Amino acid sequence: MITTKQKESISSALGAYVKRYPSQNKAANSLKNTSAGTISSILNGNWKNISDEMWINIQRQVSMAEGWHICDTAAYLSLIL
Repeated sequence: MITTKQKESISSALGAYVKRYPSQNKAANSLKNTSAGTISSILNGNWKNISDEMWINIQRQVSMAEGWHICDTAAYLSLIL
């Protein structure tokens, strides 16, 4: 079961994700199996009817969109040095 703290974290990440798009609808269209209504409900704190599966779905998609993570591999170090 998703805790309230986890929901707050996902909601915050979703808010940041949505801000990268010109509209909330465009952000919703970029997410698979997620409607604009669901995004609106989450961002407005109306979480009662949002299933744990939907929370997990959104978390996975939003966290994957956070960008590149740099790792100090041998190949990377040879490129920057």
